[in-house]
Amino acid sequence: MPLQEHNVLHLFEEEHELLPNVQVKLFDGHTKGQVIPIVNVSGQNFAYTADLFPSVAHLPMPYIMSYDTQPLVTLEDRKHFFKDAMENNYILFFEHDLYHECCTLQETEKGIRAKETFTLNEFFKR
Repeated sequence: MPLQEHNVLHLFEEEHELLPNVQVKLFDGHTKGQVIPIVNVSGQNFAYTADLFPSVAHLPMPYIMSYDTQPLVTLEDRKHFFKDAMENNYILFFEHDLYHECCTLQETEKGIRAKETFTLNEFFKR
């Protein structure tokens, strides 16, 4: 309540443009209303994947975390995310991956997988 009273808490229920070049999308499978920000930098979309895809190892569809509150919803969320990510050429930025900071995606016969992995620093030095 103190945050709301001081006008620093801004709740939302729909995806929207939070700031110029920053979209926020909502997913409900891991926790209700999990926010995934999509940041556009010089025409390239970066998705901060949070707990929807905590690591490259979680990219295969059935590999969701055991503590997702609604695992079947998570699977649907992931389908929608993958569709958007492939259509808009997202670079995924992982919160929990010890070995891979970012990746691009590719469609394979086994589903969506990492195409190339790299750090943000490596990407921006290209």
